[in-house]
Amino acid sequence: MKDNPFLNFTISSLNSIETVRRIKGETLIVNQRFSYAVSFCLSGKITYTHNGKNFVSDPNHAILLPMGQSYSLHCDESGLFPVINFYNTDDFDYDDLYTVKLNNPTPYINDYDALMHLNLLNRNDSRIKSLSVLYNILSRLASEEKHYDRNPSLTLALDYIENNLSAPDLNITELAKISHISE
Repeated sequence: MKDNPFLNFTISSLNSIETVRRIKGETLIVNQRFSYAVSFCLSGKITYTHNGKNFVSDPNHAILLPMGQSYSLHCDESGLFPVINFYNTDDFDYDDLYTVKLNNPTPYINDYDALMHLNLLNRNDSRIKSLSVLYNILSRLASEEKHYDRNPSLTLALDYIENNLSAPDLNITELAKISHISE
């Protein structure tokens, strides 16, 4: 298995943010993908085929789509698939699709919604804020694989701490409640 590509990205620009609707039974061939992309799944299921291997995108799996590569996709279940298209620096070359099992898809969908909002605002500081959100997504994806064997209660608590570190009401009582365990 190749190294986790999310550890090595240096984003040069954010290209587009969109939600793609796919219909069950739909098949699409992508030739020479125009940019890198990270895609999530709000609902439905897609099977991508690249170099004879299958990669699944469903509500519990995110997928990295590499720039310049050709692949096919088949929609197994109709649904909505958020896609973040971006360019990376020239020194990065990753040529395979890559899926990540998500412990909790909600933070990714929230970050995607934040990117959509920033894109609509189109303010002077939107570009840098958008890159910050995208790096947050990539960082979280990079760390997902390390947490497969983590206790689910611990995952909930650590996710909450990560997202609320500076909150004045962060305390053991709240962490126990979030984690569904006793103090």
